[in-house]
Amino acid sequence: ALRAHPALDRFGFAVLRAPAAAAAAVAGFGAVVRGEAHARSSADARRENAELHKWLKMLGPSWPAWCKGPRRLLLKRRVRRGVPSAVRAHVWDLLAGVPALHPTLPPYEELVAACPAEVREEIELDVRPTFP
Repeated sequence: ALRAHPALDRFGFAVLRAPAAAAAAVAGFGAVVRGEAHARSSADARRENAELHKWLKMLGPSWPAWCKGPRRLLLKRRVRRGVPSAVRAHVWDLLAGVPALHPTLPPYEELVAACPAEVREEIELDVRPTFP
């Protein structure tokens, strides 16, 4: 049976309220716990989820309206308050205008193919650890 936990972290994992209980639970698996566990209340989890929901709604078809006109000031305030980590990369791409640049840039494979062989090897060595 599924049970609702009183507190969840931003990734959906249950958060134990007592740091000692968290340390004991983790220590059973041979892990070393340093410092105190950060307990979050269910109110914090609800607030964070509500903020994420607002961002997801903004990122829908109405996104262009948020970038101009009176909504732009609200967008600016929300960005300054913090963008939820779940949508941060997508939001920064949109704010930087990356989707508008994509049609003008040649595909990655064409750019790499135009490089000399030794440069391609260096690119491949660098890309693998960066994008596993």
